[in-house]
Amino acid sequence: IAAIKAEGPALNPFEGPNKLVWPWNDDGRCTGPQRVRHFIWFFLRVRLMTNFERFRRYLTDDSSRFLCGHWQETALHAVRDCPMAAHGRRKVIPNNAVNNFFAMDLTDSVKANPLNLHDFLFDDVNWPTFSGIICWRLWKNQNRLTLGSHHDCSISIVNISLGWAKSNKYRKIKETTEDELRR
Repeated sequence: IAAIKAEGPALNPFEGPNKLVWPWNDDGRCTGPQRVRHFIWFFLRVRLMTNFERFRRYLTDDSSRFLCGHWQETALHAVRDCPMAAHGRRKVIPNNAVNNFFAMDLTDSVKANPLNLHDFLFDDVNWPTFSGIICWRLWKNQNRLTLGSHHDCSISIVNISLGWAKSNKYRKIKETTEDELRR
């Protein structure tokens, strides 16, 4: 097994400028499951292993995206621009905001979700949590395909993400209620 040295200084999600916080949220924290928070942290720092990155490191001979055949798989393409990802996104983003969402740059697109700049509301769940889970599920779906496993359709990804977001919402309500009872 070969160790691959990361370029630049080591990233630490617990301290310094790479701390895993969302300074634009009210409480400074990203909402959602821990794996989703870590995914977004790596996504914002362009540290996800894509086929393009594998190709650059001579780990594969093909930089294209397996799912749609796009010539270069990037993280942004995998979670937003791929036709399959875009189909799922269009199911949850209001029609009047779709063009703006797909025209945003990577950082603006991800930062707009926690801020909920467009006041998205989907089935009464927390939009930043829901959107983060969708991104993570799309990324996981691509990795499942890359590793030879099955992959889900975009509607299935949206439905599973919605279930996770609702579960996260009810978990937070339960924690809040338990805290109030302890007082």
